[in-house]
Amino acid sequence: MDPLAIFHGVYQVLGGIAAAPAMFLSSLSGRGGGYWLDRLGSPAAGGGRPYWLHAASVGEAGSAASVIRAWRDLEPEARFVLSVGTPAGRAFAENALSDLGCVQFMAPPLDVWGAPGRTIARVDPRALVIIETEIWPGLIRACRKRRVPVILAAGRISERTARRYGWVRSFFGQLLNFMEKLFVISEADRERFLGLGVDPARIEVMGSPKFDPLIALARGPAPLPIAAGPPYLLVAGSTHPGEEELITSELLKTLLSRALHNNKKPLTPESYSAETCPAVLEAWREVGTEAYAVKEVLGQTGGRTAMGLPDSGAPDAAAPDGEEPGPAAGEPGGAAAAGRDGADPEAPAPGSGEPAGDGAAGSGPETVKDADGGGASAPGAPSPEECPGPEPREMGTGGLQPGNPFKLIIVPRHVNRAKEVLELARGKGFRTGIISDPEIPFPDLPEVGVFSAVGHLQRLYERCDLAIVCGSFAPGLQGHNPLEPSAAARPMIFGPNMTSFHEQARALMERAACIMVVRNDIHTVLSEYAKDPHIARISGQRGRDYVAGLTPVAPKLARAIAKALGAEPAEAPAPGTGGTGGSADPAGPARGESR
Repeated sequence: MDPLAIFHGVYQVLGGIAAAPAMFLSSLSGRGGGYWLDRLGSPAAGGGRPYWLHAASVGEAGSAASVIRAWRDLEPEARFVLSVGTPAGRAFAENALSDLGCVQFMAPPLDVWGAPGRTIARVDPRALVIIETEIWPGLIRACRKRRVPVILAAGRISERTARRYGWVRSFFGQLLNFMEKLFVISEADRERFLGLGVDPARIEVMGSPKFDPLIALARGPAPLPIAAGPPYLLVAGSTHPGEEELITSELLKTLLSRALHNNKKPLTPESYSAETCPAVLEAWREVGTEAYAVKEVLGQTGGRTAMGLPDSGAPDAAAPDGEEPGPAAGEPGGAAAAGRDGADPEAPAPGSGEPAGDGAAGSGPETVKDADGGGASAPGAPSPEECPGPEPREMGTGGLQPGNPFKLIIVPRHVNRAKEVLELARGKGFRTGIISDPEIPFPDLPEVGVFSAVGHLQRLYERCDLAIVCGSFAPGLQGHNPLEPSAAARPMIFGPNMTSFHEQARALMERAACIMVVRNDIHTVLSEYAKDPHIARISGQRGRDYVAGLTPVAPKLARAIAKALGAEPAEAPAPGTGGTGGSADPAGPARGESR
């Protein structure tokens, strides 16, 4: 008996048993999309015989959109069905292709209970094009049974997945050889597919169309300028559990270090305590500033801690060589950020002698510890009673200090975690808020905002001053697309786990267009970027130049797919003639135009 048939039978039985609870759980979480007629094999019938493209989620949907546009240049009368596996991906695809009337959207069928066969009978596709690596055995076998050609476009397979498939190499090799063609992203992907037993004649390295819209963006009008001074906007994109904790902790350390560097008072006796905000105390200890902490922060009931700070309102004194004079730009008494909505152009410049909101003269004296562990004020240092702070305030509503030089927008990978992330940031003492509009005016942003809408990350990157590309800081993660901020000329940092975008990350690092950091170095990099925005601008422009120099993939991929299906593609439109494909005019619009 055919081993493939045996394996497929076992797969159908086990998959059918698992499908019912999986459907129930995904409907509860919202990830199933609620399109159960589609999932069960009864999508709405369209007109004509379309090409069916399938994408897993947002990233693959972007690639599919680029291919569809390029395909329309070759075959203007073609119609398409695009299935996307997640609600977020479907929403993104519908928005990206909203100007085309030739695309029908649906959820993909379950791979069991006969749903693939019913979908094929209802849609009657001319071919199935799978974007990246959605290898569904039931769907591929149903296509073969009904003589529907299958193409893998922008195919990729990680080393870990290839090892896992290796346990059933003969099954997957035979399944993949049912495909007419596998257009893969890189030579490494080609080697892994060959290792699974795929016929070499079926594999061709073609690259990924995922980056085509970014290439067009990088070749387009000049981006918004990076702020010349604080406050700076940080965007942490596609964060995973644990990364929000890391980034907010590192930001907290940055603010505490900066406050001490500028002889500023970041905390007051009534503001925080070890019981109500242990995160502040932990960050305080990590930056080595216990000498400045007040007794309530340390959770002590007796003794005194030297503040080393003069009365509020004292004029700035000259700072020692190598240190920033007085308040930082954008803090009370500092210069407002350039190009920010609501900035005050008349704000006094640093070191001008104008009164500062929390000014300080010279460096604070060292603290002398009492024998019982309490702090004793050094000579001349005022007590906390002589430096009264604001009235007590609720945690998460008051902010860490006036003139915070950073604002942070966190974009969770899964938006249903927005409330969880908001509570985490609030627990660290930040002013927080949920955001859903990428165009919200800068002055209206909280200190830490959590973005709760899908499909706007690129726009947020275009507005920011520094991007933090996440999915890269915790073990087991594989990174997210670093070309997104680079296309908008934004400097960026990311963690050491960038397996999915290894080539792009390496190319950007070679051009000094980004910085790879380990977990506990984020606050150091934030401080350096804030000190020298000129370097940040140079870094961002180098990244943009790299992206602009890449070659769009969608036009050649669409032609290769059409050829593999036996179609005679039309001549590709000349560059700059207004075709709707993924190619972009290398010259682009004139520099300096507003986007």
